[in-house]
Amino acid sequence: MLQGGGLPLRQSTTSAFLLENGQAMQADELLNFCRFLLDFGMLLLIWIVQLIIYPSFLHVDSSEFKSWHYRYTGLITIFVAPLMLGQAGCYCLDLFLERHWDTVFNMVMIAIAWLATIVWSIPCHDRMQKNGFDRGVVLRLISTNWIRTIAWTLVFVMDVTLFAASGPSFRAL
Repeated sequence: MLQGGGLPLRQSTTSAFLLENGQAMQADELLNFCRFLLDFGMLLLIWIVQLIIYPSFLHVDSSEFKSWHYRYTGLITIFVAPLMLGQAGCYCLDLFLERHWDTVFNMVMIAIAWLATIVWSIPCHDRMQKNGFDRGVVLRLISTNWIRTIAWTLVFVMDVTLFAASGPSFRAL
């Protein structure tokens, strides 16, 4: 099992939820399962944004860019906001209930991703929404988005590492 920094490995709590097949899922397993799903969702989303969506900005007709960008930002928020807020909520709850080194590590990575979003991504989107297409701003958005891509990838890599170390259970996440 992985352990670092003097923080404890995960242990099951006494609260359990009955599953359809009659087996019980511990409260910590349920929280870890939700974390895993949200982390996987963020991983998929950020790589789609990095490799497909942001580069496609360079191919949108500049006369249509502002209206297209306005529609894009409105629609992508429907997916991004619940994932980001849900992920942050799960990790805050996990950190509040019992501090583990992996939770601290992932919280730091998530904080880096949020900081990059606030410092670079949102201002780039605001500028494009106000001024329209700007190749330099799109390229800055693509390059600075690597910070978020790496951070959210490391979050999921930590999940997979802990899952692999624990066997077929979400107890260790």
